[in-house]
Amino acid sequence: MFKIRSAESRDLQKIHEIEQECFGNEGVTLDQLTWILDKQGENPVIMINVAMDDVDSDTMLGFIVWKAQAQVDNPHFEILDLGVSKLYRREGAAQALVENLVEIARDKKHLGLVVYLSEGNPSALSMYEKIGFKVQRVMKAYYQNGENALLLVFTA
Repeated sequence: MFKIRSAESRDLQKIHEIEQECFGNEGVTLDQLTWILDKQGENPVIMINVAMDDVDSDTMLGFIVWKAQAQVDNPHFEILDLGVSKLYRREGAAQALVENLVEIARDKKHLGLVVYLSEGNPSALSMYEKIGFKVQRVMKAYYQNGENALLLVFTA
């Protein structure tokens, strides 16, 4: 169904298109995405994985942006951004991206993952809970628009 791989420079435009489709002007800019993929140097801290159609390898379904938090007592990954094209929603691409990241965390002996999620996004909350994330706390007025965020935690 999906092939998950690390993003490459050639993916920038499509990632940005999906970002704009999902988040509009509140999303990550093309310059920020370019920095993530091309300007971090040899040891990048922030990574992007993409979900590609396994039949048509040129078709990008979605992406996940994540950061390795290398704290000695609590090494974990933080999901910074997740987007799936409207054409491919509810087909499991977002879940596949997150589950792939769970496997990477386990392989690297990280303790888990965290993500901040808008309280007004019940479909995403349901997907994260299905994977095994738990709401750890509510962050009041976390977003610029005053909306609350849920801090979700997955223990690997």
